[in-house]
Amino acid sequence: MKKLYLFRHGETDWNKNKEAKFSEENHNIELNETGIQQAEKLALCLQNKGIKKIYCSNLKRAQQTAKILNDLIRVNIEIVNGLEEFSIYDDSLKGLTREEMKELLGVDKFEIFKNSRNELLDWRPFQCETRREARERFLQAISSICQKDDNDIIGISSHGAILREFVRTLDYENDEKIYNCEVIEAEFDNNLKIIQRIKTN
Repeated sequence: MKKLYLFRHGETDWNKNKEAKFSEENHNIELNETGIQQAEKLALCLQNKGIKKIYCSNLKRAQQTAKILNDLIRVNIEIVNGLEEFSIYDDSLKGLTREEMKELLGVDKFEIFKNSRNELLDWRPFQCETRREARERFLQAISSICQKDDNDIIGISSHGAILREFVRTLDYENDEKIYNCEVIEAEFDNNLKIIQRIKTN
C-alpha cells in the first residue's frame, strides 16, 4: 500500500485578483508572498510524514510549492505531465477577466459545470479538454506514479480545480473548493482511496 499526500500550490496574484485578465503569464504564474508563506506552513505540516519523493505538475506555482517543501525534507522532485491544472480557458480568451469569460461561456452553464459533481462531463467549451478527459488524464498520471514508484509515501504538488475533480471522481463526500496548500491524504492499493482533507492555512 502507498500513502499519497496530494496538495494544492500556494496563492498567486491570479487567485487573488478577480479582475485580472487571462494571459499566458497568468496561466503559468508564480507564487506571491502570501503563497510562499502558505507553502512554508504546508512544508511544516508535511515534514514528518515520511514523504520519500515529490512529483509535481509542469507549472511554476506547483514547482515552487514542491521546492519549498523539499527545502525541509530533501528528497527527489520529478515533474510529470498530467498533473497540471484543469482549465476550461484557451488562447481565445486572452485579455478577458473571469466574469467576461463566464459571460461568453454562459453563466448558468458555467455555474452548473463548476458546482456539480457529475453534470456536463463532456461539455467542451472552445477547444479545451472536457471534465471527463481531465479526470482520466489526472487519474492516469497518479496511477502511473503509484505503479512505477517503489516508495511507500509520496507527495504530489498540483492544482485546485483538478484536485477537486479528483475528489469528485473518487466519490469523496466533501467536494467543496480545494484551498491553497490544502492536503488530500490518500492511499493506493490497486485502487485509490481518499482518507481525509487537511487544511494547512
